[in-house]
Amino acid sequence: MDLEFVVDAGPDKGVVFNAPANGAVLFGRSDAAQCRLKDPDVALVHFEIRLEDGSLWLSDCGAPEGTLINGRKSKSMELQEGDEIQVGQTTIRLQKSGRAPTAAPVGAPGQSSAGGAKAQAAAALKSGVAKVWWAGIPGSTFQDTFEIGNKIAEGRSSIVFEGRDTRKSRKVAIKVLKPEFASTDEKVQRFIRAMKTVLPLRHPNLVEVYGAGKYGDVCWAALEWIDGESLDKVIERIGIAGMLQWTYGYKVALHVARALKLAYDQHIIHRNITPTNIFMTTDGVTKLGDLNIAKKTEGEGAEDVTMGDSAGKKIGEDVNFMAPEARTGGEVDTRSDIYALGATVYALLTGRVPYEGANPMQVLMGKVEIVPPKKYQMAIPDMFEKTVKAMLSIRPEDRFDSPGKLLAELDRVAKFTGASTE
Repeated sequence: MDLEFVVDAGPDKGVVFNAPANGAVLFGRSDAAQCRLKDPDVALVHFEIRLEDGSLWLSDCGAPEGTLINGRKSKSMELQEGDEIQVGQTTIRLQKSGRAPTAAPVGAPGQSSAGGAKAQAAAALKSGVAKVWWAGIPGSTFQDTFEIGNKIAEGRSSIVFEGRDTRKSRKVAIKVLKPEFASTDEKVQRFIRAMKTVLPLRHPNLVEVYGAGKYGDVCWAALEWIDGESLDKVIERIGIAGMLQWTYGYKVALHVARALKLAYDQHIIHRNITPTNIFMTTDGVTKLGDLNIAKKTEGEGAEDVTMGDSAGKKIGEDVNFMAPEARTGGEVDTRSDIYALGATVYALLTGRVPYEGANPMQVLMGKVEIVPPKKYQMAIPDMFEKTVKAMLSIRPEDRFDSPGKLLAELDRVAKFTGASTE
């Protein structure tokens, strides 16, 4: 591979990194990155470059601000000579090797190449596929109780591992926050507050949290193992065909509303309800998970848990399922959770997100009306369609003002349609 990465702008301007001869390398600010950058706006582990079948591929590692390739945000893309990568204040260009020997040794950007930096970098790359920050977690034991197995899933903010609770002899899921989401005392305290809030909660429609803590520099939580699948997988499978019966969406609305009522009674809001965080078990029970940013609205632990970054972003995963007030940084409450649940149910009924393709500002100003779910599935009862549309009202005051009110309406739907309330 006769290519190299040249930093054209940013704190490391002039530094050259060698393209991997095999395997992969990570770019970021942490010690886990073989190609370290000084840019404070770069994530601890920002993106990966890997050699695959003779081609170089870039994969974003879930950094909050993403990775731009030739000015466009990309999760994964094959690179070509001349491509420009932009992260934070830094611009990196892929070019042919052969310029002045300014390449930095892997792990020490900005230093001179005295002593054969290129040779050191090449030697490091020959060791094989680069280890990522979580490589030491499988095989570990948390709190002398939770044994950690293989990685099974990855999201924007966390990685999930298979695990085992040795004291209770049961299978568990271990969710570990990525370093950039636990990189400061403030973020760690935010996580601790959320865990203290949700650890006592027990409900058949909530994913149970068995324990939580800090292991080295990462925060983790041990969760109930779910035999089933997340609703984003269900929606992906049905696509826009909308092959699910309306009763499937009704069951999700009913079960999650029951979980939200328990949280509401404890003065807790979830704030991150999306199809990714709702699971349908093989027994047909819906469970709401991912409570790691839940907020207590009264009493101890009622502090805000926004990201607090320069963009004022919330921690939620997918803006398509966020209530309008949450998208704009306004006050959120249980009605925001009800909107997010309504958006999830709408996607289950139609295979689409609400207001798909609409300008967000037009939606917020009430200039765009939601497409009725019955347009995509005629079998939906009018009463249930009306319920879903009320959940998705733009103005919070037009929604159900509590999960109890929503449950009462869902019970009424069941009474008149014969839908099961199990």
